[in-house]
Amino acid sequence: MLIRQYDIRFGTDVYRLYRIGADGALSGEIDLDKMIEDAVYARLQKIGRKRDDYSMFYTNNGSTLGNDGTLRFKVVAFIVKKDREVDYDVVIKVTPGATPLRARIVKIVQTHAE
Repeated sequence: MLIRQYDIRFGTDVYRLYRIGADGALSGEIDLDKMIEDAVYARLQKIGRKRDDYSMFYTNNGSTLGNDGTLRFKVVAFIVKKDREVDYDVVIKVTPGATPLRARIVKIVQTHAE
């Protein structure tokens, strides 16, 4: 189950992935925000940008959850009060089955940079 929450304090979306067992109990949880942030900030550093200068948000168009366990996110990294931004498409694959809940980034593509 993918949960999208709204963080009132920062005015941003928060994404978490949960697995509910057959008995109705929580059997796994993954903080997708942390996973995506770490990957995007690593990419920013790779292109010579300073991680500490950037903030991130998810665009509402393009974020999807497929029946096959594929999550797609459109992410914008930006410098507050400046026009510089770098956009990424991030694809995450969730591992199905009885194993512990797992997800991994299978693709991250820079789509725009200023």
